[in-house]
Amino acid sequence: MLDLTKQESIKHGTVFFPIQYYWNETDSPLYSLPVHWHTDYEIIHVLDGQFNFLWGSETVILNKDDYVVIQDGVLHGDGDEILSGSYESVVFDFNILRSKHYSQDMFLKNVAEHRVILNKVINIDDPFIKQNMDKLFETMRSRDAGYELLTIGEIMCFFGYIQNKKMYSQDEKIITARNLKNSQLQSVFNYIETNFEKHITLETLSEISGVSPKYFCRIFREYTKYTPIDYLNAYRIDRSCSLLMTTDKTLNEIAKECGFSDSSYYIKIFKKYKGMTPYRYKSFDHKDDVNEGLFFNHEKYFQESPYEKDKDVH
Repeated sequence: MLDLTKQESIKHGTVFFPIQYYWNETDSPLYSLPVHWHTDYEIIHVLDGQFNFLWGSETVILNKDDYVVIQDGVLHGDGDEILSGSYESVVFDFNILRSKHYSQDMFLKNVAEHRVILNKVINIDDPFIKQNMDKLFETMRSRDAGYELLTIGEIMCFFGYIQNKKMYSQDEKIITARNLKNSQLQSVFNYIETNFEKHITLETLSEISGVSPKYFCRIFREYTKYTPIDYLNAYRIDRSCSLLMTTDKTLNEIAKECGFSDSSYYIKIFKKYKGMTPYRYKSFDHKDDVNEGLFFNHEKYFQESPYEKDKDVH
């Protein structure tokens, strides 16, 4: 089962309207979407080009106007190769759609309880639903009067379309196996998130997952495309980016706080994952409103939408 005690730190939207719009362009030198999971749902829409997307343990190539629905607890992020493209996303608390005890909630209840697994890629061939989805993202970008009700209505139409076209699976064996592996890995991610500055070994991580080191390495790489130690280093580098952007600490101080033995090794690993030195990364014109808890944080990884440059939306 999903461990809800350690959710990602970012809250999408507001308490009263927990839905947030994001936009990203993969050609940006600062672009990165590491493998992660969260308790919210997410709808991704490819605007242009292609997106090499890791969903669970599989990599899929998304093309223009493809949609992906990411259920809570599902690992996802960039595939091995970053392709040129742009995409937008709506991240939301699934409970905002629920009308419990009414018939229209039965399918949503099965989705929420993972009794069904939605198709990885949703191709819309219905002009009416395509228009609805265009309206969903347009509404979230503009935020005009009534956008909250319109947004929820459009998302409900989308899930109705998925149910009508049977774009989901109800294979109990597949669902059980996927949920088990997700649970094993989520406990490891939680441990890394709260102990990344400490000395962490492969044996420690495999023990937390409850399986042998050999099997742990296999399922970890199957789902994330990283080895456990590569993933740990990527996480540490990401946390160090927060310190680079928001503090005047020395590289040696940052290295120590993020679990690296010294600044020389830190710089070497930083260049491996970011393609530049920490000094060059710090010189970029980052936004001022950097959130804390940056790893698994959409606010960091998603850029300013060209549709919103003249709007105060943050």
